[in-house]
Formats: sequence, structure tokens, C-alpha cells
Amino acid sequence: MKNKILAIVLVIFIGMESYFIFYSKKEEAKPTVTEKVIVKKYSLTEVLEYLNDNTIEVKNIYKSGEDYIINGIISGENREFLKKINSLDKLKILDYSLELYSDTIYGNFTFKYS
Repeated sequence: MKNKILAIVLVIFIGMESYFIFYSKKEEAKPTVTEKVIVKKYSLTEVLEYLNDNTIEVKNIYKSGEDYIINGIISGENREFLKKINSLDKLKILDYSLELYSDTIYGNFTFKYS
């Protein structure tokens, strides 16, 4: 008798769950309004001025889509080197290697300017 009651309760529970899963009203995803962001594109002259201001020795530079890819060297003693790295707010570092000669750090960097 207990098994029959348990089976009936289980069937009712499964039926209710199935109803809620398949027939309940689902909320549709509403589109969200986003701000339109205007991105400034830089000219090659602006890029080179920025690199010169931050004392990056440019080895080569090429354009990839809308961005500039720059290979360059930054050198200096510890504090000076860190100041130069921290001043690069418009550059995204893609790849780098560091070498230490005496008290001077030489960093070979590949940047993306965007």
C-alpha cells in the first residue's frame, strides 16, 4: 500500500514538474540599450610622436587593420625603466623580453597602439 501511494505521489510530482518546464511562460530576452562609443583612430604621425615622447626606440612599425603594431626597445635603469613602462597608457603589450646589462634593463617589446 505504501508503494502505491509513493508511486502516485511521484507521478503527480513528475507531472507537475513537466508542466512547469514545458508549458510555463518563459521570459524573452530583452535587448539592452548601450552607449555608442566613438573611438579615435590615430595617424602614423601621432603614433610616432607618442613613442618619441615616451623614449621608445622603434625598430619597426606596421599597420594591422585599424591598429599599429610596434616593435621597439625601452632601456634604462630600474626606476627610469619602470617610469617609461608605466607611462605607456595607449599601448597594449603583446610580447616582450628583458635583458640586464650592468645596471641597465633593455626591453624588447611588441606593442599594439589603439
